[in-house]
Amino acid sequence: MTLSCKPLFNWLLGTDPHQRLRASQSLLSLMVYALCIALEQAKVAAGMVAAADALPHALWCLLGPLGFFLAVRGGLNLRWRIKGDPGWTLPQTSWGMVAIVWAYGISGPGRGAALLILLAVLTFGAFSLRPVQARALALAGFAMLAATMAYKTATDTERYPPQVEVMHLLVAGIVMAVVSELAVRMAALRQRLQDQRGDLRSALDRIQEMSTRDELTGLLNRRAVTERLHRAPPADNAAVGQADSSMLLSLAMIDLDHFKQVNDSFGHAVGDEVLRRFARCGQAALRGSDVLARWGGEEFLLLMPGTPAGSALGVLQRLREQLAQQRFDDLDAGLRVTFSVGIAECTETQALGGTIARADSAVYAAKHAGRNRTLLARPHAEAALTAAAATPASPAAPDAPDAPANLTVPASPAVPTVPA
Repeated sequence: MTLSCKPLFNWLLGTDPHQRLRASQSLLSLMVYALCIALEQAKVAAGMVAAADALPHALWCLLGPLGFFLAVRGGLNLRWRIKGDPGWTLPQTSWGMVAIVWAYGISGPGRGAALLILLAVLTFGAFSLRPVQARALALAGFAMLAATMAYKTATDTERYPPQVEVMHLLVAGIVMAVVSELAVRMAALRQRLQDQRGDLRSALDRIQEMSTRDELTGLLNRRAVTERLHRAPPADNAAVGQADSSMLLSLAMIDLDHFKQVNDSFGHAVGDEVLRRFARCGQAALRGSDVLARWGGEEFLLLMPGTPAGSALGVLQRLREQLAQQRFDDLDAGLRVTFSVGIAECTETQALGGTIARADSAVYAAKHAGRNRTLLARPHAEAALTAAAATPASPAAPDAPDAPANLTVPASPAVPTVPA
């Protein structure tokens, strides 16, 4: 197809690939009917067909396929699927079957050509019809053809001798039986292909799930969250109070306090359950736009799009409160879990890798400062980590003697800093 013809074909058939295929099939049928009408007019000129009989048949052959084509081109087939088929195969083939039987009844000596066209119509339906539809169409066509032959034999014996009609009926029956069986086999093949495509899609979904989800917690894994991080959408500047159009994103690196002691004291099974419960607490406490992922070991990365660092403190506080309500007594009496957090704010002008590194440095500083607290990582230009909102949700675990006691920072504290 040349470039000059492409706009014409787009106008004629549309641009949607599936609809384009259906429209092209309907248009091809219309062209075949037009050729048949031309052939029938030649029979009229030769005196083989009466003009009064040919005119209504020509209208049937022309208006029906034209209507089907316009309906498919206009998308009516998508809004009204006949028997679940957007291609309208059954009504089109049924219309064609009536046209063929009608042509057989008026063609006289040239009626044998109608049986050849019958094969084309049945083959057209074999590609889309279900087995029961194909068999029903073949039986209906055979019955209509037999009734027409019987009528013409009774009313026009000279042009429709019984012996010839019996042979024609036998040939038509064999053709219909073979094509209907072919349609059944093709339908079974289509079903197998559809099942295989479904199995392939399910397998791909499982592979995608395995490649992006942490098996233990069900959270996104490091690879998936890194991809998500690099395509994080720009924040709503009005919501975050930004004057420019730069992207704003806060990252929180979360590290469970004394997790190694939990594993060493209670076993890895208990440690795994602690990680799972923390993940559930995170999913329950966070907002819909937040993304919590397992970064590795007992470390988690929290993405908060469109959230400045100050607002991120409130998000982490909700997580602390949620974790404080989570009981671990069934794992070990008195076991409590806390976490340390480093928060770094990232804008479009800052490298994501550097932001993660600053959040990581902040969480380590929080752990060295006593654990169970949150530190804000200031931008490199300010070269500081700011202690902020260090409000532990619960007392430290009994197996963690160096965890701090409950600590509350006033709303406007004298902010201590440590080197970045």
